[in-house]
Amino acid sequence: MHIVLARVLQAALVLLAIGLWRVLAFVVRCFNARRAFKACTAPGPPLPKLFIGHVTSLAGIKGPFNLVKWANQYGPLYKVQLLDSLSVVVTDPETITRIARRTGPGPYLPKPRELYRPLERALKPAMQNILTAEDGPYWKAVRQGAAPCFSSTNLKKIMPLVLRLTHRVADRMSDAISAGGGSSGTFDVSDGAKRITSDVMGHMLMGEDLQGTLWQPSEYLDLFYPVLEAQAALLNNPVHLWQLWDRGVRHQRSCLSKHNDLMDAKVKGLMANPPEEHTIAAHLLAVKDPATGRQLAKDQLKAEIATFMAAGFETTSHAITWTLAALAAHPDVQDKLVQELQDAQLVQV
Repeated sequence: MHIVLARVLQAALVLLAIGLWRVLAFVVRCFNARRAFKACTAPGPPLPKLFIGHVTSLAGIKGPFNLVKWANQYGPLYKVQLLDSLSVVVTDPETITRIARRTGPGPYLPKPRELYRPLERALKPAMQNILTAEDGPYWKAVRQGAAPCFSSTNLKKIMPLVLRLTHRVADRMSDAISAGGGSSGTFDVSDGAKRITSDVMGHMLMGEDLQGTLWQPSEYLDLFYPVLEAQAALLNNPVHLWQLWDRGVRHQRSCLSKHNDLMDAKVKGLMANPPEEHTIAAHLLAVKDPATGRQLAKDQLKAEIATFMAAGFETTSHAITWTLAALAAHPDVQDKLVQELQDAQLVQV
């Protein structure tokens, strides 16, 4: 019994030592990043006292506003320290286009893979994906395989669906306003944008109707929102999912597990019965893994499909919501847009 306890204690001490070593190594890297920040000649906001850099200024809802404020203060290119990394923020579109491509003059900056690591933790086993893989043969194979889905020809096939879904949500909005007695009626525009986006992604990605714009119960949508919240939290706090005393965290862990099982089932179904040719999943099924020369394995395919859904969902729904908010704040621009839509016979007023 004493021998067992001694071995357990020994193992615990070894794990503790490894953990402390990793923490110490991380702290050293953070201080090295601070030195690199000071040595860098690019402009940027002053370093905060915390050794993790500007993370606290960029975490939460104030992050985008601080990025804009710094761009106005320091110009289209400025430096920040994010944990153990020196990062350069570029806001000039022409510069972004030039450095985001491998071809052409000037330097090439690869994507910040660490930023997307939480996407890997949404699934088991954790696998690299198009956003976290290095810009090598695998990344190139997946990128080239999915690229035809975003051609103008392919997007035209999905536009009739987009119009139907938009009219469906607009009708729902009108009904909500009418039920409230006209101008006093309320409608959650953000929720409507999420539902349009989820349905478009469902069709374009997997050829599946997620029924978001029908306001029908959807297991996928019920799970997906907490999954996105968990991924966003992991960006700011790598140990977020270990805060088990928090009821919200426990709910997110449960949703992550169910989401993984659901994605497993969906991918098995897609492999057994491939969707229509215009879908992203159909193109991913045709991708050959450069390491094996064979079709992507189930877990790798699951990682890519889940990544496309997550990456396309929140960005698009937020863009729709903010665009509608901006139009509502500028009625003259809204009237011009309505006139353009009428001229194109896309809307009737």
